[in-house]
Amino acid sequence: MRDWNEVVLIGHCGEDAELKSTTDGKAIIRFSLATSVKWLDKPTGEWKSNTEWHHIIAWDKAAEALAVLAKKGSRLMVRGKIHYNEFTKQDGTIMKETQIRVEDFGKMEKSDHTGGVTTTGPTKSPFIEDDPLPF
Repeated sequence: MRDWNEVVLIGHCGEDAELKSTTDGKAIIRFSLATSVKWLDKPTGEWKSNTEWHHIIAWDKAAEALAVLAKKGSRLMVRGKIHYNEFTKQDGTIMKETQIRVEDFGKMEKSDHTGGVTTTGPTKSPFIEDDPLPF
């Protein structure tokens, strides 16, 4: 059996994503996605919540398509792989960042008719090659 690295997040964009290009012309987009968990604290009877912020990154055609969807407050689903990035800042400080590298995505929308949640995606992604399942 092969190793497996996959994450699915549904949350809200923390900022408008900005489409950029690398020096060799590849499209890249980065933005933050917030996911929240709420629970009832039984001893106090109070509702509590915790929000996690995720660094999302996409390349090429996926980046170009996400640039249209990733606006502050928009609700998105992203599926991708966890990547640990390490880089050195200009002042010599070493920085570490956990990223989610997007493989598939969709915009989540509330339905006016049912009160439920629907999605404009994900559909079969044109950006990723099919990979056979490891089992």
